Amino acid sequence: MALFAVVVLLGLVVVVPALLAGVVLAVAGRHDVTAVRAARRHDTLITLSTVLAALLTAVGVLALPVTWTSSFLPTPTAAGVLMAAGPFAVAAVACLVRVAGELTWPRPQGVVRTATLTRRTTRGLCGRRIDILLATSALLAVVLVVTGVTAAGDGTTVASPERPVPGVGTVSGAAGPYPGWPYGVPMLAGLAVALVCLVVALRVVARRAPLDGLGHEQDDALRRTSATRLLGVVQLCVGGATALVLAVAGQAARNASTTIVTEGDLSQAVTDPVLTGLGTAALVLALVVGVGSVAASAIGATRRTTLTSPAQAAR
Repeated sequence: MALFAVVVLLGLVVVVPALLAGVVLAVAGRHDVTAVRAARRHDTLITLSTVLAALLTAVGVLALPVTWTSSFLPTPTAAGVLMAAGPFAVAAVACLVRVAGELTWPRPQGVVRTATLTRRTTRGLCGRRIDILLATSALLAVVLVVTGVTAAGDGTTVASPERPVPGVGTVSGAAGPYPGWPYGVPMLAGLAVALVCLVVALRVVARRAPLDGLGHEQDDALRRTSATRLLGVVQLCVGGATALVLAVAGQAARNASTTIVTEGDLSQAVTDPVLTGLGTAALVLALVVGVGSVAASAIGATRRTTLTSPAQAAR
């Protein structure tokens, strides 16, 4: 969970200031008309509420006990299960806060109201960013299945290859922690819940009532900004969880690749190059996924779409 704590700290130190900088730029747009400025301000308030709820949830997850017992729920077989599923709780809370915020958008007013009938889709709002999130989610699911299948019998360690020792037979060992099924099952369930909450939130954004004073293109641009900011939060959570799993699995594989073989009074370390290579590759991929997710989240958080009123667009 140390990596998850680092991700949260990065969110506090990097993403939040970047988000606030984007907020200042969005709210302080002097060339925006009143309707555009009000729309930006409302979306900014929702975004800040979403980020605050996500950070508070992350702090609550980090404060959970590593081991726990309950009279209502079965005691988990592995320590830190609640923390392992924590990133998905953060993502789900962020999505639910966005849904609640979307319901507060002002409804069209006036005796005569018109609106262009347009079918908006999640793909149209999210663009390629949803592909990045789905690819990260798929990578996490595949890694959890692989680690679950390759884990030792206890589900929390990975076995070292058996090595022959003259006069003794074979020697083997195990290294951990390793994200086997005791971690994989709750994390896969948490990932599914987070993605369902994201789909619900994005659909609410797509079906938001048209805003007074904004043309069709301007209204869609604001919706895309809302969707992008939410995707940034969820990407940070899913990407952080993926980097965490890869880092833990990679380090455990590297530890398991080395076995101490003793022959008489001599002891030597024997290393399996295949297991070492796989562990190193997992660590490198963890770094790439973690940094990439933080960068994608920061870019999404600071995105500012140019909005103009219908009158300005016609000039």
